[in-house]
Amino acid sequence: MIRFDCAHKNYNGHFPSMGNAITETQFSSYIRSENDLECNRHSFEKGELLQYDLNNLPSYIPSWVKHEIRGYCQNRRMIFFCLRHFRKGKPIVLAYLITDTNHNLAWIWDMKKGWKNRQVIETFLKALHQQSMRNNVA
Repeated sequence: MIRFDCAHKNYNGHFPSMGNAITETQFSSYIRSENDLECNRHSFEKGELLQYDLNNLPSYIPSWVKHEIRGYCQNRRMIFFCLRHFRKGKPIVLAYLITDTNHNLAWIWDMKKGWKNRQVIETFLKALHQQSMRNNVA
């Protein structure tokens, strides 16, 4: 398991999570496909579960990011990641990422420039790659 070991003090010592998570440095969530029609033995209309997942993202996730997620989730389930920390109670987002359920990177939007932020993103991408390799072997 990879641990953040970087110059960015808000992330140093934390472990990236590969699934649903709400931590000091990350929000992530599985997002269901537009074609998922059943959950817990209940039937739903096309797109209803996807919309439910999008509606339950934190309010600081902008609508353009939700639009990108929707585009990737037309025919497949994905995982959405938001690498962020808080300063004076407000979220500071470093990056948004979307992967498939095997943790293969599909999309990334780097929100903050700078070498410290890049270290965090690169560490997270290494963790994703390790998880993807494990999933693709299994």
